[in-house]
Amino acid sequence: MGGGNWPRDGKYLWCVERVWQKLPREQGGTGFKGHSFIFNFYVVESAATSNEVQPNAVGATVSYSINLSSNPVAKQLVKTALCGILGEEVATDPAAKQRQDQEIEALLVGYTDPRTGRQVPSVLDPEQPLRGYLVAVEAWTGRTVSKGTPITKYSFKSVRMTEQDKAVWRARLDKEKPI
Repeated sequence: MGGGNWPRDGKYLWCVERVWQKLPREQGGTGFKGHSFIFNFYVVESAATSNEVQPNAVGATVSYSINLSSNPVAKQLVKTALCGILGEEVATDPAAKQRQDQEIEALLVGYTDPRTGRQVPSVLDPEQPLRGYLVAVEAWTGRTVSKGTPITKYSFKSVRMTEQDKAVWRARLDKEKPI
């Protein structure tokens, strides 16, 4: 997906299509400007939040790319998106924050569930365990803290789903948007 289709200002219902990373060229990847963590979302619903900007169209794929090489808050952005998709509040209490950071790290590399002994794949796994999850999103243009340049900002809110709901969306994506 060269260049991506960036989310425009609006209110959306997105479905996780793919979670992946692009490694920098010096590490054998194709990343132009470093190591990026990328969420691809299928637009299920969209609504304008202003008269000036048309939101991304229903049926489009949008990319939320986070450059891990150059963005000092990249890990926090990945964490915020994953928490939103999974229905967790981002922790602010230091002890809870440390536990949550460890859980997010486990999601990125995969882990063995201590209760069941079952191997849980990384969110980056070719199996794509988050594929089919719905998330309500608001995207708006804000400004960076350091330079005041325009940047798209996001709020993510999980959508309550059953395992059957996820399977239905996953099957739809497999048919309409194969990986």
